[in-house]
Amino acid sequence: MSIRKIIDKIRLSRDLIRRRIGIVLFDNKNSGEVDFNQLKRIVIFRLDAKIGDSIVSSFVYRGFKRRFPNVIIDVITTTEMSDMYKSYFDVDNVYLSKKRPGYSEIAKIADKVAGADLVVHFSKSLKMKDLFFLKRLNGKAVAGLDDEVNLVNIKLGNKTKDQHFSYKYKALLEYYNITDFDESYVIPNSKKCYAEVASELNLAEDYLIVINPFGSGTPRKLSKQKLQELISRIRSLELGVKIAFTVSPAEKSIIEELVEGNSDVCLLLDSCHSIYHAIALISMADLVISVDTSMVHIASGLNKKLIALYNPDMNNYNEWAPKSDQFEVIFSKENHINGVEIDKVVAGVELLMAAK
Repeated sequence: MSIRKIIDKIRLSRDLIRRRIGIVLFDNKNSGEVDFNQLKRIVIFRLDAKIGDSIVSSFVYRGFKRRFPNVIIDVITTTEMSDMYKSYFDVDNVYLSKKRPGYSEIAKIADKVAGADLVVHFSKSLKMKDLFFLKRLNGKAVAGLDDEVNLVNIKLGNKTKDQHFSYKYKALLEYYNITDFDESYVIPNSKKCYAEVASELNLAEDYLIVINPFGSGTPRKLSKQKLQELISRIRSLELGVKIAFTVSPAEKSIIEELVEGNSDVCLLLDSCHSIYHAIALISMADLVISVDTSMVHIASGLNKKLIALYNPDMNNYNEWAPKSDQFEVIFSKENHINGVEIDKVVAGVELLMAAK
């Protein structure tokens, strides 16, 4: 067994012990009476700082406001995600927290929003600090996916097991008799970022393919060799396309080398340095190729032609699949995205680009 696996096993055991202690200390049965016909205030946890999760759940705020137009929606999230919630999602207040807050910080935040009609925490396995947070919040109703916890009295875990993550939020809305609502994702649109990307892109009559080659964790990162193979094969199709990339600053050097060696077809935009610039770039694309990450959901929300690359984990796929009218999914043959067959990716490019 590798050192990494040993460390992961130790951490898992530690978390399980802490969870048991948390259940003993904080998991009192929620005695709040749930009124599904009235909502004055909702508190929603979004401490994971994940863009994809935020996009997939973005319609829920609009759904609640449709039936309860005067409801106050508070979101607890990180500094990195605060602007997206403040500027683009239909929430009233954003409370900032560290991704892993201490107990004193939890208590301060919880005391500001305690006593809400509904608290939403969609972690599948609540940890000790989560339980402390929920107890301190003292919500009348707590919706969650961890059905074993007494504090959770709107139990959606088994009810929505193996369903797409957006359906879990849809199921929550249905508890409150909200059935006629727009399920489409809310995709942030910065006019300033769009103008900056459009100015640098200057495509003329070329078609644009945007590739997002890197996800979180090594198993979701395409290698430089795999990317070079993909670029060469797309060039050989002679479709009259340019290829641009969305990439984080930490991995920019890998793409810079590829662009330098394929400057006739490849672009790496200096202006594309934030999530809003990446969204602007994707909005201009004729086709998006992305590993399993937030860009899949952004492309879906924009209803872009999409080739999504996934590792062969069907539980993950069922919950985080693309949702749009025009996409192809290609699964890796291995538990690493570099097991994807480029022949299949290229066939998807030909198929989707032919349907212009």
